[in-house]
Amino acid sequence: MNYRNIKFLTYSDLEISLFILIVSAIGSFIQIAGGSWDVTSHLLNQPESFFTPSHNILYSGIGLIVISAGIGSFLLRKKEIKQYTSISLSFKLLIIGSFLSLIAGPFDYLWHQIFGFDGLLSPTHITLTTGMLINSVAVFIGLYGVINNKNNTISRWKNLAKLFLIPSLSSLWFTSIWYVFMFVLPFSESEFFNFNLNIYSATLIASIFLPLVNSIMFLCSSKVFDNVFGYAFIIVYLFVLVNTFSNIIPTGDLLSPLIPWYLVTVLGASLLADILLNSRFIRINTQFKNNKLIAASIVGAIFYFFNYPMIVWTYGTFLNSNLESLNDVLPTFLNTIVSITFITIPVGAVMGLIGYFIFSKIENSLNVLIREKNNSKVMKSDH
Repeated sequence: MNYRNIKFLTYSDLEISLFILIVSAIGSFIQIAGGSWDVTSHLLNQPESFFTPSHNILYSGIGLIVISAGIGSFLLRKKEIKQYTSISLSFKLLIIGSFLSLIAGPFDYLWHQIFGFDGLLSPTHITLTTGMLINSVAVFIGLYGVINNKNNTISRWKNLAKLFLIPSLSSLWFTSIWYVFMFVLPFSESEFFNFNLNIYSATLIASIFLPLVNSIMFLCSSKVFDNVFGYAFIIVYLFVLVNTFSNIIPTGDLLSPLIPWYLVTVLGASLLADILLNSRFIRINTQFKNNKLIAASIVGAIFYFFNYPMIVWTYGTFLNSNLESLNDVLPTFLNTIVSITFITIPVGAVMGLIGYFIFSKIENSLNVLIREKNNSKVMKSDH
């Protein structure tokens, strides 16, 4: 048999690494969509078991990442991969994240068997979500390294890497939001345990970290695509779609009436921020820093609307609203929207500005990690 006729065997280790990162990007996107849907299923009081549709989607995504991490651990031994800082780091993080997610699965099953409904902030869930967050970071680092790679072998695949970097950033954004939600949503009290933070701590954490995540991820989404107009908006749009299909539509008529308002508000503000930051018609190089500050402030300011409907539970509880079930979320939102807007918009805008300064530090680290080290090593290998 002529093995050269098997096309897959003709790919380099670097190209195979890219394919693994693409599979991981799909897995990362699926896992957070399934995880988000699972929380909504709990709120709808649907039958509680481990083998639910949302759990199946969640662990299908984790399964793709675990397989990718396994192949990546083999590729880490290859000399060609070791010289690419971003890709090797990506595989190492995938191994760590997959390990955490993998051990969380059976322990979560046992926890369900013993305690039934376990609440959001259980030990198994925080282990699982930490693994998911590490996996999302890993995929982003790997794909970002690929699109900044000067190796001729992989240059023809850069457009494909860019394509999958979009859902990768969207899933990283959504996973980061859910990591904050783990601590601020009042869903962690069960028959045996109460892991809920007090409402003042939860509201403070939400007011600080949710707008920070928004501003940092928006600036990051612009940066990785060289501040080309449209990319950041598309990533937000994908975020909104996942949130809509996992947290709003499954509730039927309970939350769906506000979908048009949600889409217009969040997408409108995000489009405005993208225009100010990345449009060639507005952007002037001498004012680019100011544009970044304004865009970060806008995206930070809308964090309450951005995170509808889940965030209503945190602020509604803070305002002593009657929130006993999903039936109460929409009335609570409408009854408190004026007072909460006066609180969240200025706080979110300030935190968005702080997010800009934090991202400036992250941006420098990304440049050092991916462009300087990666490209210098690649040029040496090409010679």
